[in-house]
Amino acid sequence: MELQHFSHQHPLVFIEERGNENEKVYCSGCGEMVSGPAFSCVDCGFHLHKQCAEAPSEMNHPFHRNHSFNLLKQHPYIGECLCDFCGQSCNNFVYHCSCNLDLHIKCALFSFNFPDKKVAEFQHISRIDSLMPYSVIKETKDGDNVVATEIKHFGHEHNLVLSNDMSDDKNCDGCVLSIFTCYYGCSECGFFLHKSCAELPRKMHLWFDLHPKLHPLTVDRIFRCCICEYESNGFAYTCYACDSDFCLRCALVSDNPICEGHEHRLPYYKYEALCNACGRSLDWPFRCKGCNFALDSKCLTLPLTARHNKSDEHPYKLTYHDNKNYPESNYCDICEEERNPNHWFYHCAICDNSAHPECALGKYAFFKLGSIYTKGDHPHPLTFVHMVHHYPECHRCGYRCLDLALECKTTGCSYIVHWECIKPRGL
Repeated sequence: MELQHFSHQHPLVFIEERGNENEKVYCSGCGEMVSGPAFSCVDCGFHLHKQCAEAPSEMNHPFHRNHSFNLLKQHPYIGECLCDFCGQSCNNFVYHCSCNLDLHIKCALFSFNFPDKKVAEFQHISRIDSLMPYSVIKETKDGDNVVATEIKHFGHEHNLVLSNDMSDDKNCDGCVLSIFTCYYGCSECGFFLHKSCAELPRKMHLWFDLHPKLHPLTVDRIFRCCICEYESNGFAYTCYACDSDFCLRCALVSDNPICEGHEHRLPYYKYEALCNACGRSLDWPFRCKGCNFALDSKCLTLPLTARHNKSDEHPYKLTYHDNKNYPESNYCDICEEERNPNHWFYHCAICDNSAHPECALGKYAFFKLGSIYTKGDHPHPLTFVHMVHHYPECHRCGYRCLDLALECKTTGCSYIVHWECIKPRGL
């Protein structure tokens, strides 16, 4: 019996038992010594345990139901890769998920058959919690898939219910972007998570960070992303070794991403180029070599829509080409400065308004308004607001609150303060 395996160029011959017990050979799939039935290419010295050779190329694992794992001959990272089940290095075959979760082939096969009711018994195993950001309260069958309809997420105190209701403007508390797809929501306090954000692992390997340890998903804090440099009160993946935080938009970018602004993939590598979106000089771009198209990380992660402020009737849409050929249109309608027509911009087709990305997004594009802030010296909880029609004076500096502010909603208290006046040093 022969097998043509994806990991080897020659057919592999099935061997029930090895004849020479003194000759030690090792499985190229799991790295352990071969004993028992195996598939082998004797000429190349390539061997696979029968179990490793017959492992599925794609696996929907009970610890991570939201995405499938794909079997790879080697991990896709620069540097070390750690198994999210046992915590040891992955030097051979690995089951890899697009959200950067990885399992040794034997760890994946061993844990795959755990009955669902026993999954909780393995919480003590190193890094198992990284695969389980929530516990399922209620679920339903959707064809062959099982969908969690109510969950208890580690980042929120109340249960979250799956919904498709798009009747109101909502922003995700994880990535802070607008919600246009199904999400989990809290009926008590306006907390929402995209379904994809709710399913993100509690720990993740980030391919661009030099430290190989898994990065924890941190919540309930305010940080400045080390890549896009925006402040945010959303979720972050944190590297404690270098005291760095990465917002979800930047953390989830792969080293070979796709982008709506270009038809081909954009691998990341060292090359001197100019960003096609903003014109900045780059040493390490995301670049399509065939098209000589390059992007920096900040432009790559620009949101597809933006609202300059909450009073905007229509959202601006990220636009990659300016088809107007008259110079009068090459101005930003927010700052009223000139705009390069060859660079990306935000545009509202209904109002025929255009804006620089930094003008359309503003300084605080990734703060979830309505969130509660309890730090500082004020005795009551404060709510993040962006004043639109009424501009009261800041209790700290005395100037009017024209930008992001914190307002006390406690009855009888009129306290309001600029975020810039109260934010911690170091942000």
